[in-house]
Amino acid sequence: MKFLNIRVVLIVFFTLFSGNLIAQDDNTYKNPAYKKTKYKKVMVMALFDPPTYRKRVETELVRQLRDRGIKAIPSSEIFTNEMLKDSANMRRTAEENGVDGAVIVRYLGYATAVQDAVHYNGSIYSIVGEFATFDLETRATKTGLMQVDFYIPNVIGTQYRTGIPIQLSNGADLAVREFSYNTRKKLTGDKIL
Repeated sequence: MKFLNIRVVLIVFFTLFSGNLIAQDDNTYKNPAYKKTKYKKVMVMALFDPPTYRKRVETELVRQLRDRGIKAIPSSEIFTNEMLKDSANMRRTAEENGVDGAVIVRYLGYATAVQDAVHYNGSIYSIVGEFATFDLETRATKTGLMQVDFYIPNVIGTQYRTGIPIQLSNGADLAVREFSYNTRKKLTGDKIL
């Protein structure tokens, strides 16, 4: 499969799955009626399998939010993986734990991009003249796309949705840190949290 431009993927996603959502720009939706407030407890939920990835992403994003003074908890402190199957029970449990905002993260998949680059690596001199040598370097990179939604209790539908690209070629730990940083920056920059 050829690499798809992330903006194209998001536009297709919004068109197919968002119903009447209107994008704030070409990759972010914000409910026009949403008003930023100081939340008592924001839950971060990463809908990933296996559970170790869920916990890793939630913990890092919570750390990023707490560093900015936002009271946040990972959903893995409240919900077991089995509890995620019952949405009515999840809502009740979240409310009992004082959650008044939720950041939900979903992994949408990845695409591989192949880039070719020609590098000059010096000249070779001979008796009849100068010859230049070039190397062709081919590099494949994987770019993933994460969907980030923000919900508040008793309001149907997402208040905010954006896509965050992640670089998957440098390892899971770096991808999680980079994603969490970019997500926190986007949520605070767009005045959601």
